[in-house]
Amino acid sequence: EFDETPTVAVVANYDSFAAAPGLAYGADNNASGTIAVLEMARVFGRLYSEFRTQGIYSVLFLLTGAGRNNFAGTKRWIRKADTAVLESLEFVLCLESLATESEEKSLYLHIPQDPSDPASHQSIVDTFTDTAKQTGLDLEIVASKLNVTASIVRWHHEQFTKKHILAATLASYKEPRPQFSGGSIFDQSSLLSKKTLVRNIKFAAEAVARIIYQSPRYLDLMKASNAVSEPFVASLSNFLGN
Repeated sequence: EFDETPTVAVVANYDSFAAAPGLAYGADNNASGTIAVLEMARVFGRLYSEFRTQGIYSVLFLLTGAGRNNFAGTKRWIRKADTAVLESLEFVLCLESLATESEEKSLYLHIPQDPSDPASHQSIVDTFTDTAKQTGLDLEIVASKLNVTASIVRWHHEQFTKKHILAATLASYKEPRPQFSGGSIFDQSSLLSKKTLVRNIKFAAEAVARIIYQSPRYLDLMKASNAVSEPFVASLSNFLGN
């Protein structure tokens, strides 16, 4: 039986696309998001292994396929998931392309323009904005209106928004990429910044930590034994992006 504790989910799609499938390396889009989910699962798994460091939320880590096909894997998961699981979701963070840096901003948090729960929505925005300030990261909040009749799903979180679940996408670019441009022979591990990926994973983890521990202040939890593992990130980047 599912434990109906309020839940925060961290999600990424694990596939890529290219005209020649064997050349669809997808190191940034979206091996970087996959690595972030796996590393955050490792860190929070360690924290939740002891009762005294468990948050008030359960944390769900999810990897889905068909990201370049309107995030069809996530749509199917939502359709097949137990109703109790979906009803427990209070926030979903989708991670995409975290190993490169925009010329303008470090990261963009994409959120729905007309949230069903404005108060919770603003709380998420405030948490990410303040965490970015505390970590010296240049974050821009980008709000966009969901077009439920459009044939293209622009951002991963929109699959959850359609079900009135509070969700956002953290990405290194401001505008959505064309549907079938997610991978190429140039998106290889050797061309990515492992340092940028480690920094962005740490930022995402710190922001999520503030949510699950309901902390109004920056916690600085990702250090010592809870620090993001640079060797782990580098190893997975080389494995998944080549």
